[in-house]
Amino acid sequence: MKSNVIVNFYAVGFIGLFILGSTLVQAKEENDLSWLRFISEKSYDGKSNDLVTAGLGIEAMENGVVPQFSDSLVPTSEELRRNSIFTKGTAGFGVIYGPNVDASTGSLVNNELIAGSEIMAYADNGSGDENVSLLLQVPKRFDWETPCVLAVPVAGSASLFRDIATIGYWGLQKNCAVTYTDKGLGNGFHDLENDTVTRFDGIRLTAQDAGIDSLFTADIADDQRHSFLNNYPHRIAFKHAHSRQNPDASWGRDVLRSIQFALFQLNRLRPSPDFSQGIKESG
Repeated sequence: MKSNVIVNFYAVGFIGLFILGSTLVQAKEENDLSWLRFISEKSYDGKSNDLVTAGLGIEAMENGVVPQFSDSLVPTSEELRRNSIFTKGTAGFGVIYGPNVDASTGSLVNNELIAGSEIMAYADNGSGDENVSLLLQVPKRFDWETPCVLAVPVAGSASLFRDIATIGYWGLQKNCAVTYTDKGLGNGFHDLENDTVTRFDGIRLTAQDAGIDSLFTADIADDQRHSFLNNYPHRIAFKHAHSRQNPDASWGRDVLRSIQFALFQLNRLRPSPDFSQGIKESG
């Protein structure tokens, strides 16, 4: 019989940080993760690249110089990740809060790049229509003896990487894993004119080539699309507005799934003890 494990769990709300305390994770033989579709896993050494600043370092962000693409017409997925993470040094960033600020004391700390792993996945019904984006960051110094997870549902239709340098770093500083979800809102769009869509890593492809890896493909047949464009040329469909799925209604489920995804992956990385088999809040 598998034993229970205490995992500290934190969640970020839209207007502040809420500590929910310890969460009792109860092992179960049955665990339906049929909705989970693994996409990719990458490791960052904390030297040339890292989890919080994409290798830029806090000083580059404080200087406010936006990183450039080697070819702006054909950016790479790593360049897109870096620019999504980039945060300008304004509104107290880097002085009051940020990766170089100790959240406990408010004092400035060394410009340390945090090494670790980054795992991406989709929560979907198998059709590729939902494709709720999930991202898990596990720092190299993750504390397996007192494991903790910070859940960050990103605001609005923002990128998964938007809140890393402003919120996610807080958990990584404390050697916690951080799990993010776009809540099914995403920032993918379908260019109806060129029939191109956004893949999970930001790369633009034709809707056919992207297939079920598309963040969002409008539910419209080719003949309907051409007919529509004849009357309304140069149109773009956004997932939040045009998916017809009302993703706002299920964002709570998606946040819980992001936590299940985190526990499942942490258990995969560290087979024993097992804390992937469900979630139950302790009193």
